[in-house]
Amino acid sequence: ERVQQYKDTRGPGEDGFLKMLEYARTQKPVKAARDVAILKLLYGQAFRRGALESLNLEHLETDGSVWIHLKGHSDLVKFSLSKDVCDALNAWIEIRGDHRGPFFNRVTQSQKILPERLKGGGIWHIIKEIGLKVGLTTWPHGLRHAGITTALDRFDGDARKVMRFSGHSNIQTVMQYDDNRRDFG
Repeated sequence: ERVQQYKDTRGPGEDGFLKMLEYARTQKPVKAARDVAILKLLYGQAFRRGALESLNLEHLETDGSVWIHLKGHSDLVKFSLSKDVCDALNAWIEIRGDHRGPFFNRVTQSQKILPERLKGGGIWHIIKEIGLKVGLTTWPHGLRHAGITTALDRFDGDARKVMRFSGHSNIQTVMQYDDNRRDFG
């Protein structure tokens, strides 16, 4: 007999994301701008942590799109960004500067932007800490889960649209999100 493995695809939900976003905005200006951009890419675009870690300024296009690394792909893939996400990225660019290189950098307690790339573990730590500040236990992929589930709601369950949005290569993965969202088990 085949055993169907259950995967929790809920994440913190839209309400949890909004609480995290509200808290992130109350931080010191440099950290706030960076962390808001990170939150919006993880939830609002359903990007994976690795895509954020490898993102460079030169991957952003003036037409409101970005080239990212997708899991399982060697080449960069172009994605359109929402205006809300573009606004958050532009706010971070105003602070970080428009020089080439890592898009997300480490930031010191004194608000100094270091030249080093913010690594995946740093992104994980940021999301975990912001979540704890608002009473949630979450992680970067949890925000991706929440973003995909919200997209299914907004696209009336259109799995093909959500598949493109999330960068999944298998529609069955999106269908698992949809089944969990509608509590089909």
